[in-house]
Amino acid sequence: MLQEHSNGHQLNLSVVNPDLALYTGQDPEQIDANGEQIEVSIYDRDWRYSLSEPVITKFTLKAKWQLTTPNNAVNITYNGNNTEITTTTIDAIPLLFNLSKV
Repeated sequence: MLQEHSNGHQLNLSVVNPDLALYTGQDPEQIDANGEQIEVSIYDRDWRYSLSEPVITKFTLKAKWQLTTPNNAVNITYNGNNTEITTTTIDAIPLLFNLSKV
């Protein structure tokens, strides 16, 4: 979610990914011999006890922006006149940060 200040030179951002990343890929026990997905109860999956893993989200903003305060969960790079932002979230907790125009 993005909120632009009225001056057009500051942004408030909130990034969240609801994927807890309890497992990656396809659970082989959910696929039958024909490769079709079958219904299985989440309550008998071993991964339901796994800890959440960090999730990377990448997006691009037009113009050049910089963090107003340092944040280890946000990485900013520039590609021409665009800002590429990479965030790391975990446990589906929103990551809040502010940007100012360069």
